[in-house]
Amino acid sequence: MKKLCAGLLLLIFMVFAACSGGGKYGEVKSVMSDYIKANEDAAAALEKADTGQAVAKALEPYVEKMTKLSTKMESFDKKFPELKGEPPEELKELNKKFEESLNSFLGMLMPKIMQFVDDPDVKQAMEKFDKMAPK
Repeated sequence: MKKLCAGLLLLIFMVFAACSGGGKYGEVKSVMSDYIKANEDAAAALEKADTGQAVAKALEPYVEKMTKLSTKMESFDKKFPELKGEPPEELKELNKKFEESLNSFLGMLMPKIMQFVDDPDVKQAMEKFDKMAPK
């Protein structure tokens, strides 16, 4: 669980750091929007999940999307090394939406994990989740 939280915090930091650009950072904005959509979709799926199997199934597309998005975000570190710091005014709203979507996702995820902590499907899904989390 600590590894999960640490990974998510690192992911938040990476996204926040990547958002400190201007007009030339359209690609970053697009990836941020994809992160937001993935968080919202996963939160909605988790909210409906009433079994361990449903929780695991809700996490599958999220892990897949996040794996792809993390790869893109890592490329931004090299492509835009100047993106470490406070986001500019024009990206603050997008950053706020990202934080809200992540909080919503985590607000759904943690109780579901606790509810189905002994379910083998959930355990397997969380192993995949931990593997995709940034190191």
